Formats: sequence, structure tokens, C-alpha cells
Amino acid sequence: MSDRQLFNDSVSELVGVQVTVEGGVFHRAALSILSQAQGSCEELKEEELAKLLTTYLTAHYYAITNPVATSKSVNGVSKSYSQGTPGKGLESTPYGRQAIALDPCQALEKLSYRRAGVRYVGTT
Repeated sequence: MSDRQLFNDSVSELVGVQVTVEGGVFHRAALSILSQAQGSCEELKEEELAKLLTTYLTAHYYAITNPVATSKSVNGVSKSYSQGTPGKGLESTPYGRQAIALDPCQALEKLSYRRAGVRYVGTT
């Protein structure tokens, strides 16, 4: 089995549906934030940890835009969906929270809450 298929299978296992994400926008977003975090944390460059974090981060970005069924009902035809909470960064999905938990330097958590903003300084 190829590395690409193993990666897709790993993300699919996390989100509960078969997905092909390797090389796609969710994967690229995961690689981008991991690369930024690695700039302030050498430990994140360790190959196995980097692969695991990439998997969780890809699942995080996938889950934000593709709600995952969290509960199902067969006869009542009912489903509940979980989607990321806006404004919560990586904390908004279980996959993002797991990535934060695996990060020995807390670099991902710091990046997750960094936002551009405008602050009014003056009198009212």
C-alpha cells in the first residue's frame, strides 16, 4: 500500500468516512500550519510526530467544512452532525484538540489563536 493510500486511510478512519485528501486543500492547510509551528519547535520536526500531526490537522480542516455525523438513528431516520465551532481555532474539532495535545511545545495552540485584528485606541 502506498504512503498516499495509508495517509488517506488514516484520515478516513478519524473522520468516519472514506476520503481522499492527500495533496488536497485540507492536507496543504495542515502542512502549512505544521510548518509554521515547526519554526518555533524543533521537536515537531520528528518524522513520526509530524506525520501524526499532519493526519490530525488534515482531519480537523476536513471536519470544519464537511460536518461528520456524530449520532445516527436507523428507523427514526435521524442524524446529528458535528462541525467546528467558529472562532475556536484548533479547539473547534476533536481532531484539532488532539493535535494540540500531541504538540510538546504548544506551538500549534499559539498559532491557532493568533488572529489579525484591529484595535481602537483613543477616547470615545
